[in-house]
Amino acid sequence: LESLLGILHGRLDHAPFSPSILGRFWTRADRPPGSTWALGFDTPSGTGSTSGSRFSPNSVGHLGFTGTSFWIDTQRELVVVLLTNRTFPRPTPENREKMNDFRRELHDLVWEVT
Repeated sequence: LESLLGILHGRLDHAPFSPSILGRFWTRADRPPGSTWALGFDTPSGTGSTSGSRFSPNSVGHLGFTGTSFWIDTQRELVVVLLTNRTFPRPTPENREKMNDFRRELHDLVWEVT
């Protein structure tokens, strides 16, 4: 956590990666063209992003198969981590869509209370 907070505040003395490496991981790759993916991370899409509607375009996140996720808004210094299990009792397409709706609502609610 100390490393992450240091990164968000521009103090990279505790960061495990240099600013140039993080920049490469957190920059959209545009592969395929128009994609929102960076190197191992997602970035907010124009509509329907699981980050909700309030994370800045410079945010990065990652979704786990079981429903876990995190989004980091480096511009606004906010981190949201969601630990959950959408695969119980079964990993259905309906459960996946419900989880994505929940993620969007949760992230927008966090912005309202911060």
